[in-house]
This record gives sequence, structure tokens and C-alpha cells, in this order.
Amino acid sequence: MDHLNWEAFYSISEVQTLWNVFKNTIHSVVANNSKTKVKQSNSTKPWISGDLLRRVKYKRKLWKKYKLTKKTEDFELHRSFANILSKDLNKARQIYENSLLNRGPKAVYKYTKRKLCSKISLPTVKNNDGYCSKSNSESAEILAEFFASTYTSGGSSDEASEAAPHSIYLKNRST
Repeated sequence: MDHLNWEAFYSISEVQTLWNVFKNTIHSVVANNSKTKVKQSNSTKPWISGDLLRRVKYKRKLWKKYKLTKKTEDFELHRSFANILSKDLNKARQIYENSLLNRGPKAVYKYTKRKLCSKISLPTVKNNDGYCSKSNSESAEILAEFFASTYTSGGSSDEASEAAPHSIYLKNRST
């Protein structure tokens, strides 16, 4: 900032112009003198080493070879290699998870949360009329009606056979 012409800066009389010059000067100084680091996301799992990754790529290569040739020898080679590789991957994952225990509880909780965090939802369900459900509650109602019609007692028309199973459960709980 020593090389800037401060006399010209102080000679500006308008506040807005002064602010724009000051702001642009600061931005250019920061851009020219600060380092930027591009963070690369690592999508691989932490227990997969370079050797394991190379072997996974080789397994894919074996599969492509089988898809081209359709030979049983190529398929058997791929299967045997894939079985050995899956055992090695599971072993590496177990070693990684055991090493988390040595790092402390914070690392264990972070790993567990990442593994267990998932959104659970019901699939889209069609009823007898061909209507597709749009929400979890509609899917639950369609499934409840289906199970109620499937598991009703043989032809009696009492209240228990016409109500959905979850509503019967709720009535029994409230009494």
C-alpha cells in the first residue's frame, strides 16, 4: 500500500467517488497479495488406499473385458478377483473404523452420524383407481387400506373390518 498515490486519493471531494476508489483499491490489493487455495472434495472413502483404488479400477477393466468377449473364463476371473477385492475392502474398512476408536469419541460420533444420516420416505404407491400418492401420509393410507382389505375377517361388516388397521390400533390405545 506504500506505492499508492495517497495525495490523489485525498484530493477527491465527492464521498461516493472516494468510497468507490477506496473499495476498488482494497479489492485489488487483496486479490494481488493473498493466496487462494482450491479445495478439492475427496469423494473416495478414507479407508481406500491407492493400491485398493487401483485394484477397483482393474476389476472394472475385467468386467468390461467380459462384457466384450462374453467368455466364461473372463467372467470367472472377474468374479474371483471381485470376491478377493471385496474381502480386502471390508478388512480395510474394519481397520479404519478401529483406528477411529483410538482417535477419540468425537471422530467416532462424526463417522457414525455421517453413516446413519439418511432421509427415510415411503415410495410412491398406486391405489386401485391408479392414483399415485404424493406424500408419505397418502402412501400410508393407501397401504393401510390395502392391508385392511386383505386381512379382514371373512365377510363380516363390523367396525373392525371396515376401519384401517392403524385407526383400530389408535382406538384400542385410547381406551
